[in-house]
Amino acid sequence: MGDIRSINIGMKEEYGDKETCMEIAREILASGAIKGVSEEEMAAEIYSHHYARDFISKMPKILRETPIAKRMYESCDNGVDLSDYGDPDWRKMIYNLLYKFF
Repeated sequence: MGDIRSINIGMKEEYGDKETCMEIAREILASGAIKGVSEEEMAAEIYSHHYARDFISKMPKILRETPIAKRMYESCDNGVDLSDYGDPDWRKMIYNLLYKFF
């Protein structure tokens, strides 16, 4: 498989739009920066990071300030880390569910 490449695309409000996420995924894959994932898998990952960040930001303060919520928010707010072949399958399943149903 060789070296696994990864990029961080930052976090932008436009990632809350599924069509925009698909366009971004298409551009990244066409550039050859990342390989081994489909456009839809990558779009779902981008969208899911935005969704999680947005969801956590709207939680009641007492929940938002728990260690896990803080860690998840900061992880998403720091951008989307995309890598060759994508995340583990269990994460891809979560991204796909969020992308399809929310």
